Amino acid sequence: MPWFLNRLQQGYSVRVNPYNKKRNRISYENVRAIVFWSKNPGPLLSSAKALEETGLGFYLHFTLNDYEQEGWEPGLPSLKDRVELFKQLSSLLGKKRVIWRFDPLAVSSSLSAETLGTRIISLGDRLATFTDRMVVSFLDVTPYSGVRRRLEKNPSFPREVCGDEEIYLKETLSKAQQRWRSVNPDFTVTVCAEGDWEKWGIAPAACIDGTLLSNLYPGDEQLAGFLKKVKKDPSQRPLCRCIESRDIGAYGTCRYGCLYCYARYNRHPISRDFTAAESLSDVYTDEKRSLHDSSRM
Repeated sequence: MPWFLNRLQQGYSVRVNPYNKKRNRISYENVRAIVFWSKNPGPLLSSAKALEETGLGFYLHFTLNDYEQEGWEPGLPSLKDRVELFKQLSSLLGKKRVIWRFDPLAVSSSLSAETLGTRIISLGDRLATFTDRMVVSFLDVTPYSGVRRRLEKNPSFPREVCGDEEIYLKETLSKAQQRWRSVNPDFTVTVCAEGDWEKWGIAPAACIDGTLLSNLYPGDEQLAGFLKKVKKDPSQRPLCRCIESRDIGAYGTCRYGCLYCYARYNRHPISRDFTAAESLSDVYTDEKRSLHDSSRM
């Protein structure tokens, strides 16, 4: 977060394409809204005020999974602490700006779909009054050969949900949605880039959601003008419903070591815990290089 606030002040950042390593300078001159994704967004508690003072709109996708027993997300705080953080952020930002993601949905030789469903319901019972939206998607390692090789090493590692497991989880989520609406009538379960779940009463997700931004910030005329003409982001998967945006994330910079993460570099051991300095050093270096390069263009 200190890095990001600094980049806002500087007015740009540099994104490194993970596939061809090209650097792209992203200007913040016309930015009106930010969408955060995080599994541990604690820094927002102390930084929300500074972000609000910039005049930019923002909301948060808080990925809060329950794979604690399996150790699939080894660098994260305890589940208890993350649930408490979710509640604190909801109280600070409002429940419409804190979206709960249980993503990905995965099973293994030691975690059945039935057990996963029980955990989802238990977690949702604690969160349903603190958010209006849940987003889910199934683990999909097909596009990521490195992730596939990593997970094939051990049967206790996560694998893709299939067949009857998939149907069971859809039915569980459908019933859970009705359960949670009894305490929060606005609660909606949505699915990210997974096809049609209408049979189960589950709507498709737009994670970067123009309608949500319009509702959150109706007085921002510049944002409203953009949202009237914006289209689906062409760089995303065909089933993705996100509007066009620019990603400033960087591969290889997260310290949490989640087993199914496609943004990790396989040359590092699974147990490696990146420090903040290691996470940011390459990004700062690339920004300096890019600024130097762009001065010659």
